[in-house]
Amino acid sequence: DPFDLGEINSALEELPPQAANYVTFAVWTGLRVEELIELKWTDVDLRNGAIRIRRARTRGQAKEPKTQAGRRTVKLLEPARIAIMNQKAHTAMFRGHIFHDPRTDAPYITDKQFREWQWRPALTRAGVRYRPPMQLRHTYATWMLGAGENIKWVSMQMGHESTKMTLDTYANWIPSMNQGAGQAAVDLIWSQVGHRVDSSS
Repeated sequence: DPFDLGEINSALEELPPQAANYVTFAVWTGLRVEELIELKWTDVDLRNGAIRIRRARTRGQAKEPKTQAGRRTVKLLEPARIAIMNQKAHTAMFRGHIFHDPRTDAPYITDKQFREWQWRPALTRAGVRYRPPMQLRHTYATWMLGAGENIKWVSMQMGHESTKMTLDTYANWIPSMNQGAGQAAVDLIWSQVGHRVDSSS
């Protein structure tokens, strides 16, 4: 049940700066909520445009990812890079967690703090139908796949154990499932080989 761009923009207008950075980063990286709240500045590699996922916070405790696929390096797309640069002014001096609760200016202990104190009220004010923050991850996936990004790359970015998991979850958002399937190949290749085909046969 992903968000569309208009809904995301409406929500961002209702959020304080730190929470807006959180949402922008979430929707452009596809991280799990428990990965987001445990992310630290030492996990960021701005030189190479990447972040390293090494921990997740569940039930107030930091733990290693459950699978090897969950332990990964995620590419920082430009909107996510901008969000992380904006966040530096708020938390980089503490040299710890990247995202802090704007109400307390301390790291999130659980995902409930963001969900109930920032996200739900922002959606209400924006007039956007409520969906939990985990849908930001699904929004990322549908945006990437809908734009035609390679499914293996998307699967690796999200920390899925296989492309089958990605395909089973998001098949309806992959362009090849649409009525125009195959047209991109025709447009790309036909000019090179089409003249060799006898159209009368």
